[in-house]
Amino acid sequence: MFPLSHMLKSFVRVGTLKVIDANGGEHVFAGSADGPSVTMRLSDRSLYTKLFFNPELHAGEAYMDGRLTFENSTLRDFLTLFSVNRVALGSYPLQKVLRRISRARRAIQQANPIGKARENVAHHYDLGNDFYALFLDEGMQYSCAYFLDDTDSLESAQLNKLRLIASKLNLKPGLKVLDIGSGWGDLALYLDRSRHRAVHANRFRVPAPEHCASGWGRQRHVPGESCPQLRGGEGGRIRLSNQPGAGRPN
Repeated sequence: MFPLSHMLKSFVRVGTLKVIDANGGEHVFAGSADGPSVTMRLSDRSLYTKLFFNPELHAGEAYMDGRLTFENSTLRDFLTLFSVNRVALGSYPLQKVLRRISRARRAIQQANPIGKARENVAHHYDLGNDFYALFLDEGMQYSCAYFLDDTDSLESAQLNKLRLIASKLNLKPGLKVLDIGSGWGDLALYLDRSRHRAVHANRFRVPAPEHCASGWGRQRHVPGESCPQLRGGEGGRIRLSNQPGAGRPN
């Protein structure tokens, strides 16, 4: 299983990783400290080299297409093992060299001058609501959910997040909220439905064309205009906008 086996000997310093190779052979890599125990099966010989040169990329791809699987353990167990040993991976001599090269290439590949920034954002985000609806919750939030329990659904975990944010903000009437990049406006909707009805909330994201959320569903709306269903009490109004400069107090 060379050269992967050589790297794993240095990588696993906490816990135990047993790898079953494509021929059924078993290789055990045990650290000097107690930790997670993971059994991983590799069904593709090419992973011996791919995981050696770029483990963070190819481990995820191999897991998605079934060439990397786990036995008597889970993906969570593996990620825990990886996280507690990640520093050791970075200290592996060849990985040090590869990461330096990667950082140098990234500086060129990910250059984002002002003239290119809008195009880059549009390429990344403007894929249509139908696409995002495939994996987001009903409120179309693409910031991380907050799971209080393993049995929480995605929708309940997103609601947990909204509740947590509202409690930490300790909002009071007359304050303004700037919602940048957390989704289709569900945070502002939640604040409007809750006790913070006099709070002004602006949503800001570039580029301009986008949709305004309606309740827990989705409804097309003219960018930059106020959503009529979001008018708060006591003269307050939540305004969702994608126009540049929408984050300025109004």
